[in-house]
Amino acid sequence: MKKVIIIFICLIKILPGKLVPTPFVTEPSPIQRAGYDTTRKYFDRKLIGDCYGIAFTKLRNTSPQGELIILSDMEWHRILYLYLEENGRGNAKWLRAYGKIGNGAGEFDTPNGLCIDTAIYNGNENEYTILVSDKLNNRVVKLKYKVAQEILEYAGTFGSDFYNPADVACVSKDGGGSYVA
Repeated sequence: MKKVIIIFICLIKILPGKLVPTPFVTEPSPIQRAGYDTTRKYFDRKLIGDCYGIAFTKLRNTSPQGELIILSDMEWHRILYLYLEENGRGNAKWLRAYGKIGNGAGEFDTPNGLCIDTAIYNGNENEYTILVSDKLNNRVVKLKYKVAQEILEYAGTFGSDFYNPADVACVSKDGGGSYVA
């Protein structure tokens, strides 16, 4: 250990001002983020509450290639969706919210897990089905993401026999439709 320290001290004396930072330390920073302090400063509020579920998919028929990220926000009883442009940097084109507290269409009470059914068997290549476990409403909510309009729309619910569903998953069937668990 003493040898390492002595070598390091010798290098510092020999190469004053010659040490170059790693490629991860560059200006401006390649990783840009907006944390709690930033959103408080510029928006005077938190943008995202307690996130639980996350789902991601590459969108078909978008140019440049787009990516959709869906988050469940349990604190504010809503779904956040973010569109990323595939331009080498993954810049966010926009961030939107859908829903509010309640038990009707477009309303949630503690949305938890979610998934995106990317099946192209539904006959519409520009539409994605998002399933959300709406925990305290004891149901699974079905949403449609429409690529051309860049919006989420309510498309119905599943089950009245659920008790506090915490998560949901789906797998596409070959002949069309999906298995939902």
